[in-house]
Amino acid sequence: MNYLVRSVAAGAALFAAISGTVPAEQARHGSGPAGKEIQQLPVDSQGLPFHVAQAKPAKPAPQAWVDPTPPDFGTTKGTARIAGTAGFIDIVGIKLGMKEKDAGPALKNHNSELTLAPLRLLTYTALPQVSMTPVIVADMKPKSNQQYERFSIELTYSPNDAYVWSVSREFNFAPKEAPTAENMEASFRKKYGPENHRPADRQLVWIFDTQGRLVPEQQAKTVYSQCAGSLWNSALMISAGGNRPNPNNQLSNSFYDQQLRGGYYFGNYGRDHSKGLCHSHSIVHMGMWEISAAGQARNLVGRFFVRVSNRQLEASGVQAAHKLLAGAADEIEKKRAGEATKRTGPKL
Repeated sequence: MNYLVRSVAAGAALFAAISGTVPAEQARHGSGPAGKEIQQLPVDSQGLPFHVAQAKPAKPAPQAWVDPTPPDFGTTKGTARIAGTAGFIDIVGIKLGMKEKDAGPALKNHNSELTLAPLRLLTYTALPQVSMTPVIVADMKPKSNQQYERFSIELTYSPNDAYVWSVSREFNFAPKEAPTAENMEASFRKKYGPENHRPADRQLVWIFDTQGRLVPEQQAKTVYSQCAGSLWNSALMISAGGNRPNPNNQLSNSFYDQQLRGGYYFGNYGRDHSKGLCHSHSIVHMGMWEISAAGQARNLVGRFFVRVSNRQLEASGVQAAHKLLAGAADEIEKKRAGEATKRTGPKL
């Protein structure tokens, strides 16, 4: 009898012993010719083989990452659709996916002392009539011994309506109003749920999937390690695109400009090596800075930063605008090439 047949016979005998249909001793030895070649197994106090009695449930195999990028990603309609699903995250009522025209009033409604400064890109030759505003910075004049806050609202570009894909907030407490770090963390957990990653002391991170669900801790660590600081411009700071605007509040060689010219993965040779991982999540990243003052309680928070971002909305908006700009540039190049072919050389 070959090995497969012997194994089947042994398995049937073992099952019969467990189910009580034949004596356990007979099952351990088997019956007929096959049983002579099955080695006897040690048993526990109940007469069951140890490898059955002590078996533990197998851990489910880790699931491979499946790219959830939707078919309409990087299009005008797709970007608008994604914006409509992004509002499960907000800062002081400024929801991700909100249109630019609604974001400014929402900021002023939160704090009337804020002064808004839209930062625009220089106009492209290929799109002379299109003005793009990737970020709005808002701050208030600091007052001695009083609280102070700043915001930046990052927006998608043409050809869509401009949608909020990220909001950053910096808040400095007046000394007499500084809360404890523990109370600050509790407030953030109440708003966003339990954090699923802590990249550093007094830093909390929440990472959500495209359905607005907090991902498991290990997945959150993987996403953060692969995306933050490389594909994501995600520092805890007020963003202005990587450079200072000119006196007319225009940005030139900015991070936004590089994305528009080269696409979302311009720094990765145009390729998405993460298989959609980095443009398929939203993130809340909070950091606190404690102060030590004589006569004050310990662990007081002097200031905090928080940045919320929907990376799928960002990436889809970048790709849609990149295609628009690249298409317009191609048309100009074709026109110039056609005009060049009509030119004749000098008379020889």
